[in-house]
Amino acid sequence: DIEKFNPNAKFKVNETKRIILSVGRLSPIKNYETLIEVANILVNYMDIKDLEFRIIGDIPFESQRGYLVFLKDMVKEFKLEDYLKFIGPVIYREIHNYYQNCDLFISTSNTGSLDKSTLEAMACGKIVLTSNEAFSDLLKDYSHILLFDKNDVDSLVEKIIYILDMNAKDRDNLAGNLRGIVVKNHNLNGFVDKILTVIKDAIDSK
Repeated sequence: DIEKFNPNAKFKVNETKRIILSVGRLSPIKNYETLIEVANILVNYMDIKDLEFRIIGDIPFESQRGYLVFLKDMVKEFKLEDYLKFIGPVIYREIHNYYQNCDLFISTSNTGSLDKSTLEAMACGKIVLTSNEAFSDLLKDYSHILLFDKNDVDSLVEKIIYILDMNAKDRDNLAGNLRGIVVKNHNLNGFVDKILTVIKDAIDSK
């Protein structure tokens, strides 16, 4: 829904910390441990203290609660409690606020399918970094900037620094182009039109 997920200028990005957002269920296939390792390098080894990582999502099954415990233990081990926040689940009618109020969106997911959260972030005019191979074609013109190999912590660190250091004009141009991709190829109205076309073709063929 490109009307809901839009670059709302009324939202003001945090002036004291740069917000790095990730959204998705707290499941091992989402590979959040890579994000925590990256936070450890940036904050504790590179001494970049003006960052806040936010993870939005909940465990899909009670049987996977151990994964959340594992992630929280990593945060404690790396002493990242002030820099990485588990926001928990956020209702749909409010989730766009979090996209609009972040500086960068990261997906470490390995699902192999087009994650809706990454498309939503792009629609909100946010730069995204992803290891999901399903985005290879969609982001092919920007793959050298936005794609990283799964579990490649060093590559992700480099790309985060590169994007956060971009000048405002280049960032805005890139973010605008990413929104344009979603508007052209993945907006809700266009999707409905495609479904109707398939149905009409199926009826006509009979």
